[in-house]
Amino acid sequence: TIAIFRSWHNSGPKSDQLMIVVTDRKRDAASLTLLLLLFGSVTFASPQPPIEEITVAAPAREKRALAPAVELDRTRIAEIAAVALTDIFKTIPSVGIRTNSRGEAVLRLRGSEERQTGIFLDGAPLSVPWDGRVDLSALPAGIVEQVRVTASAAPIEYGPNSVLGVVDIQTPVSPQPGLLSLQAEAGTEESGSLSASAGANAAGLDWLFGGGYRRIGGEAVASTSVIPYGPVQDGARINTDLESASLFVAAGRDFAQGSARLSLFSVGAERGIANQGHIDPELGSPRYWRYPRWRFDQLTLNGAANLGASMGLRSTLWFQQFEQTIDQYTDDSYSLLDSSEDDKDRTLGLRLVLERPQDLFDLRLIGNAQTTTHDQVDTDHATGIQGPLQSYQQNIFSVGAEVDTAVLDNFVVSTALSYDMTTTPETGGRDPQQDLSDWAASIAVRWNPGDAWQVTGSLGQRTRFPSLREMYGVALGQFLVNPDLRPETALLGDITFERSSQDGQVHMRITPWTLHIDDTLSQRNITVDGVRLRQRYNLQGSDGYGVEAGVDWMVDDHVQVRLHGNWQDLEARVAEDGTRPELLLRPEFQASLIVDWIFAESWDLYFEIRQLGTALDEDEDGTIVKLPTSTEVNVRLFKTLHHGASGRWRAYAGVENAGNEIVLPQLGLPQPGMTASLGLSFERL
Repeated sequence: TIAIFRSWHNSGPKSDQLMIVVTDRKRDAASLTLLLLLFGSVTFASPQPPIEEITVAAPAREKRALAPAVELDRTRIAEIAAVALTDIFKTIPSVGIRTNSRGEAVLRLRGSEERQTGIFLDGAPLSVPWDGRVDLSALPAGIVEQVRVTASAAPIEYGPNSVLGVVDIQTPVSPQPGLLSLQAEAGTEESGSLSASAGANAAGLDWLFGGGYRRIGGEAVASTSVIPYGPVQDGARINTDLESASLFVAAGRDFAQGSARLSLFSVGAERGIANQGHIDPELGSPRYWRYPRWRFDQLTLNGAANLGASMGLRSTLWFQQFEQTIDQYTDDSYSLLDSSEDDKDRTLGLRLVLERPQDLFDLRLIGNAQTTTHDQVDTDHATGIQGPLQSYQQNIFSVGAEVDTAVLDNFVVSTALSYDMTTTPETGGRDPQQDLSDWAASIAVRWNPGDAWQVTGSLGQRTRFPSLREMYGVALGQFLVNPDLRPETALLGDITFERSSQDGQVHMRITPWTLHIDDTLSQRNITVDGVRLRQRYNLQGSDGYGVEAGVDWMVDDHVQVRLHGNWQDLEARVAEDGTRPELLLRPEFQASLIVDWIFAESWDLYFEIRQLGTALDEDEDGTIVKLPTSTEVNVRLFKTLHHGASGRWRAYAGVENAGNEIVLPQLGLPQPGMTASLGLSFERL
């Protein structure tokens, strides 16, 4: 398909623009739509103030109500001297981090399934669409300016698949010139890391540079009792090493017609993953995998413009490329290669948000479009046969509108409606599944009954489409394809009561919540010709409710106390055969206590207790196993070496899981035992 476009505008300097679009016939609909939308977004721009921050959802305004969210700014992040993104998320209420059987550190909100949470970096989805997930342990924390977590019906700007909440990560947009952060750390199990970020002004652009290196020799083992078939050497699990390097570069500028920012985020890694140490290899089939190549690259273009006196446009364009090689070995000696999988994913996406304020209400029109392709080649090393190239494609679209109204001076309402759709035009030679679509809607209210109180409520329905891997992936022969998968639809609601003391020293928050999911995606074991395989399928649905609560108390200028927790009760609906399936890996509760104590002027003690409640998991033979509760203690001691106008230098020593507790979020895959580290950090706050 060849299309030629010409456009002009007279809002500013006279200009003519010509664009020629050439698209592959197989993918012309998605590609052409994205390019047309982008072309329209950049040609009708007029003067715009500088971009102060980049968010997927427009911020709360006088007439807008947003679902309750928890925010961490750069100061809070600097408190813990985080190395990876997982370090940041562990401090946020209702966020759970676990490492799955593929070695990926994944995030869950209020005990949800990891694919039900959307993660965004400067407005662009951070997950790999083929799988719907990304390994957060390989991603650096040094470039993060702010994190906003919404564990409810998030704004429809985030598009489909963010069914039970979103995580919005922002990097510094207009950094000051010079060094912004520096961190060097060394620890047990031959671990170490180095990261830095800096800002600059050159060629009329605001630049941000960041990079990091991280190495882990292996995961410390608290006890071998839960991994009887997981080999251990010198106190660390075999094949749990990691080596990764990252780069972040961004450039932003204000133009006569608007503002724009282009950023590149790139991470490369080589790693091994723990085998499922509870599975006897004589009776089951644990994975013995290594990733000799893992690379994630994402290019993001953010723009903002005023289209006249009372209309604004925000756009985010992203291109993502992901490559990995999975090597599967015959046993835990990792000496004989059995098979390999080579993957390459390419994703192009665009979001447009058109805003028009009115006297009585504000209107927002939203469009999201994304197309992704996955190419895969499997190789059997026992026979030396390389399989054919398998190509998959998924297109996801959504269009919607949101209206904000100030009913009273202290009471605002926001309502939204969108239509979501997905297609899979390429299926790797397998039978194609039908196109899927559904509606999403929500209402949010904010009431300020007094200076100290705020009440926020939200009710919404959201959709998650199965990922390409869920629909067509076989994971090196371990999964059986299900041609009848349906999307999950969730109805979720909550109400948050917040109160701040008059002096601002105490902030309390409590949120009762409920959710009802139809066609919950789960997995089951099926035996085919004597071989036990896994298969994804839709449950009738599931229901749940819970309470999230927290208190932040600034005791005085030297002591801060934060206590947070979430309790939940989640249950699957009765199946057609009269049985009630168990919902796996949903902890009954999780809680954290953090005390930050500054003493003797230059010393700072950071003390944290995290508790994880019981959950259920399924053994390979189908037996349901109850996972134990655990209490994890983390301690860090900081010494301020210098604190001035240029920034703060600190030395620190830390112990993670100081009690060497068995923390078991999934069978055979415990979290690391006790580790220790020494470090040096600089932050310009």
